[in-house]
Amino acid sequence: MIVLPPPADPLVMVGVGVLAYFVFVKWVEWLLPRAWTYRIALSRAVTFAWLALFGLVAQSGALQRFDRFPPPMAIMIVGVLIVSVAIGASSFGRNAMAMPLVSLIGLQAFRLPLELLMHRGVALGIVPVELSYTGYNFDIVTGIGAAAIALALSRGIAVPRRVIWLWNVYGLACLAVIVVVAVLGSPMVHRFGTDPRHVNTWVLFVPYVLVPTTLVVTALSAHLVITRALWRSA
Repeated sequence: MIVLPPPADPLVMVGVGVLAYFVFVKWVEWLLPRAWTYRIALSRAVTFAWLALFGLVAQSGALQRFDRFPPPMAIMIVGVLIVSVAIGASSFGRNAMAMPLVSLIGLQAFRLPLELLMHRGVALGIVPVELSYTGYNFDIVTGIGAAAIALALSRGIAVPRRVIWLWNVYGLACLAVIVVVAVLGSPMVHRFGTDPRHVNTWVLFVPYVLVPTTLVVTALSAHLVITRALWRSA
């Protein structure tokens, strides 16, 4: 099948690219050991290489091949989940646990501007409506909650641990729903019909491929690190 590229919009394209870079570079920096002298420079280099790799793969059209088995899109989705869990459960995740809880939670506030960009993408025919908060994606609440909790903690306000647990579980549940909806709306399933406005192919193109490969990886692995930190402190 022929996969048509989504309409171009400078605000959504630049917004996704900038958000992906700055969120991912900060997350990679936290994952690296504090003792490494060139940790910041290395995090920027790793982030640039990661973004360039998936940018080139998407630009080549390889992700848009659904005549192969398994489809490259399926490999990307499974790979995102495996990498995220591996990071969260690894020694790199343990390095990130050394960061203050307010920082780990505050980083997740990026999900608020991301959802706003995706909502604009829906209006322009870039993003399927099912993947926005007008559909089945209520992750904007996770972003708002992260900003509110981080702001309270930064001001010395005691946030009940059960509230943080509830926010963390809700955020994980939102990611699970997003992954399921993304798969159901893909050309592999067509659960929401064949109308291009309801088919999830936008993440197969630059720069939108960075949403699953950097932002979802960061969100999911950070949730797992927060879970480990909460469990250890308990």
